[in-house]
This record gives sequence, C-alpha cells and structure tokens, in this order.
Amino acid sequence: MDGELPGLVTVRKSYKCPGSLGAHLLPGTKSGQDPSSSGDCILLDFENRFFGLSDSSDRDPGASRRFLLQFDCLLSSIAPDPTTTQTFATKDLEQWVIDLTANTKRLLLNLKGKGSCTFTGLHMLSTANGLASVLMHTGDSALYEFVPSTQKLFLRTENNFWMVGRTDNLYQIAVLEPVPESIFILTTDGLSGLHDASTSAPKMRISHMLRQTAVEDIPEKLIVRQIQNSGLHDDAAAITIDPRRLKSSKRKILVK
Repeated sequence: MDGELPGLVTVRKSYKCPGSLGAHLLPGTKSGQDPSSSGDCILLDFENRFFGLSDSSDRDPGASRRFLLQFDCLLSSIAPDPTTTQTFATKDLEQWVIDLTANTKRLLLNLKGKGSCTFTGLHMLSTANGLASVLMHTGDSALYEFVPSTQKLFLRTENNFWMVGRTDNLYQIAVLEPVPESIFILTTDGLSGLHDASTSAPKMRISHMLRQTAVEDIPEKLIVRQIQNSGLHDDAAAITIDPRRLKSSKRKILVK
C-alpha cells in the first residue's frame, strides 16, 4: 500500500495530546538540505494503539513515510478489533507475536531494494496481566523507558545495521511489560543518546527536564536542547507516550 490510510491526517512538525503523548520532528541543517523536507517521519495510530518513527536517507527521504504507512496497514490486518475489550492470555500473545514476525518478514522481503530506512515502533495490547507493549525495531533509532519514581532511563533497543529495504527481518520484536508509571521515549538518530551508557541514569542535561516537563512537551524540549548543545545537523524526531493515559480514538496522524 503506497497511498494514504483512510482517515489519515498529515501535520507538520508537531502533534500533542495533553497528558498522554507528544511528537515533534525537525529537519536538520546539513549543507544543501531543503529545510522544508525531512527523511524522518512519525505515525500515530490511536485506533490500533500503534506509534512509530522512521528515518530514511537523503537519497530517498520518502522511504520512511511509505514504510510506516505499509506497516500500519499490516498491523491493522492482524491487530485485535479495537472496538472490543479483547485481552490476550500469555500463550495467545506469544502466538500473535509469531504471526506478526511472519507477516513483517513478508513485507520486508517485498520492500527489498525499494529505499532504506530505520524503524522503531510500539504497539499497545491489553493482556490478562495488564497493558503490554510490543516493541518493533531495526536500525539506529531508539526506544527508552523512563521510570519517574526512580529517575531511571532504560535503553530498550540495540543499534544495528539491519535497515528496512535491505533486511529480511526486524532486528527486534519483543514484548515489554513496563511498570505502571513508565513513560516511553522514541527517537531517531538525529538526537544524541539520552543516558550514560554505563548506567541507567539520564544524562544530567535532561534529568531535570524529564522530571519537570509534561509528557506531551518532552519531544520538542529534547530537540531544542540538542540544538542548544551541539546543533541539529541531522533530521530529528521524537515521540513520548504515557501508556496509562492513552485513549483509543479514530485518529491516525502522520507527522512529517
């Protein structure tokens, strides 16, 4: 599917849901780059509770958008009916992840040689044990889990060179069971690492901000701090999510 998703709304630069989600994107300042274009792209599907971002190369900046739309279409075809209150038992969730992996492989094989991009996404599912988040990841974008009460920031993804358009499989598909208060932060590689590699402590430059900032405002502040500290040479995109406060709706938002 290369066209738009039904009901999709495209917005520029930023989207916020007070108390539950924020997304922000800004093109980099590399020499010769069109400031109105970006290889980074964000998709927010509130109906299926899928939230993802992708980063494509300057050679084909539209690859990220195309992949996110195609992946959302795939996920919609196998996701639980959002109008029901279906919850997954452990064995059913395990089988669903196997089905997701097989369907994703077929999509990736079809996309080989058609433009490359990274991908990091979360799909929220109701389980018998509460809310679970399925992580889907490949490339050098990132997912962090921030726990406000302990001030710990955990990196949940691994950098790799498996790019959509070149690989048969995503590098990671995993079920996360976050503590109830966790906030997820997704970033493309235009943003520097948010934590010290040897610890789970946020870097000092963002620790206070993560504690004091509303979840919907964190992405923009992360990008502003990047500009202030070292400049923004590459495109940058970020999403923050408080899963407890997300509400299902018919909204599908593309930020580019």
